Amino acid sequence: MKKKGMAGLGRIVIFKRERVVLLDPYGKGLLATLLRYQDEVRSPTAYFEDMPDGDPTDEMRKLAEELIARSTRKFDPSKFEDRYEEALIALVKGKAPKPAKDKSKAKAGASSFGNVVNLMEALRRSIDSEKGEAPKKASPRKAESKHTTPARKRASGNAAAGRTRKAA
Repeated sequence: MKKKGMAGLGRIVIFKRERVVLLDPYGKGLLATLLRYQDEVRSPTAYFEDMPDGDPTDEMRKLAEELIARSTRKFDPSKFEDRYEEALIALVKGKAPKPAKDKSKAKAGASSFGNVVNLMEALRRSIDSEKGEAPKKASPRKAESKHTTPARKRASGNAAAGRTRKAA
């Protein structure tokens, strides 16, 4: 590609969306540059239609050069911070559970798996505390008995005694 002075086009998925990229030779590898679709590119006439035709005056050009020279510094990427990432890390750290300083002060109902709580036991304690009763130990569950409806009683004697038949 480098010898022929050519570049390539490719497709890549970024942020759940397919994008078109321009692939240029760069050093020992390739440089991918995201391209925009036609509907994403705005016409420059809307932005520059109010600009007067012609070149700027020498005074305006010198003023622009002076402003650029005053504000130009050597680029230092370490001065730029990813504020979004920093806020996200602070949010995650703020929601992370704090380690217990004394294991003997661990909450009742927590198992040996860390912060796992028996929800049924916690609910029972909560209901009992609302009633003003002392919390009770959970009793082992009894096996549920099958509930069956009693069988229908049949008429005494012949099963078909209650029915009448038509004469043939």
